[in-house]
Amino acid sequence: MKSDKTIIRKTLMEQFNFITNLLGIKDPNIIILDVLDAGTHKEIIALNIKKERTDLVLSRL
Repeated sequence: MKSDKTIIRKTLMEQFNFITNLLGIKDPNIIILDVLDAGTHKEIIALNIKKERTDLVLSRL
């Protein structure tokens, strides 16, 4: 049986995949380091293998 943490991570990855596809970000070198839920928005801290650390802030619409 999968843990709750695994299920949440899968859900967040699906949301991140949808948003990156929507925005046209097609970089397979992005690794997600952490996801923070601030209530009004979600902050995704990611690492691009070819670049420095990258922060993406996703606002709720």
